[in-house]
Amino acid sequence: MENQTQPPTINPVPQNPQAIPPAPPPAPYKPTLLLIFLIIFVVIAVASVGYLAWQNQQLTRLLAGKNQTNTAYIDGIIPTPNQKVIPTKADETAAWKIYTDTTNKFSLKYPEGVKITKQSTGPSNTIKFTLIGPTQMASGRTETELTDGYQVTIITSPLVQAYDLTAAAEKGRRGTLNVDYGPACKVSPVTSGTIDGIATAEYMTTNCLGNARVIEAIANGLAYEITGGYSAEGDYANKIDQILSTFKFTNSATDVTDMDALTVAKKYLDAYVVGDWAMAKENGDPQMDERIAAGYGFTKYEITGSKAEPDPNQYHVYVKFTDKKGQVWDIAPHTQSDPLQVLMMKNNGVWKAVTWYFYE
Repeated sequence: MENQTQPPTINPVPQNPQAIPPAPPPAPYKPTLLLIFLIIFVVIAVASVGYLAWQNQQLTRLLAGKNQTNTAYIDGIIPTPNQKVIPTKADETAAWKIYTDTTNKFSLKYPEGVKITKQSTGPSNTIKFTLIGPTQMASGRTETELTDGYQVTIITSPLVQAYDLTAAAEKGRRGTLNVDYGPACKVSPVTSGTIDGIATAEYMTTNCLGNARVIEAIANGLAYEITGGYSAEGDYANKIDQILSTFKFTNSATDVTDMDALTVAKKYLDAYVVGDWAMAKENGDPQMDERIAAGYGFTKYEITGSKAEPDPNQYHVYVKFTDKKGQVWDIAPHTQSDPLQVLMMKNNGVWKAVTWYFYE
């Protein structure tokens, strides 16, 4: 046991803490400017794609809803869920017939089934557009007062003196009030308006043997009284408004001719009331009998209207005389209702007062 070899003793090597320096901590990361721009671009691109996808989804839903309900969008505006959309209406008057009156210088449209009638009383002309409704048509009473349907009446008169629109409308309004149509009859005050851009004075009547819109206007040297009358039943009020919305004033080439004839007529009449027979013959019939003319003793006159004939060389000037006794003459003596007038005729381009209706 004494000869057993002992293991060698190993002494540890001393460690020097400064011999191996510790590793430094990592430096803080600093992104480059290019990388920042790249990140921002990616974010914007992703957001744009997402927004476009959402908008496309919403549009698809709205279009699907439109196809289901057949809703008409107005002016490209997409309604919100709670918004009521009113479909646009086609112009019903587009296919209507057109009436043009060169004498009374107006035009308008009217629907199928309307009957047109014309009547002249002295210088005034009356044109009526009448539609009789199915109820009255079935009754057979087509020649009586209109109880089912509507009627547009246009009366024109030559304008020979100052004309007050409001006063004319007020006169018609009071005339309606003076008739006993019953307690249900209502007449509105006179208001201002326009028709085809021309100033008007108008009023409405309700339950006065029907309803009516009455319009007074001045254009083309004429006074117009336009009345749209209709029964309460049916959609007649709307039809009246549609017809009147198509009313247009038209000009006529006879305007200058009318003024020329009236100018000569006035010279003739001025000479007639003062007894200047030379002047009267110069502007009228050179063979006129002065003795007969002077015998009437007319002291003043008033032109009440005028009317052109289809023959461009003839023109009527309607007149009212007052004699020395204050008696007014406005009806031809040998007739019951024909107005007193001067017949103007043009010969070789010159207008002359040829004869009096008064002498017939």
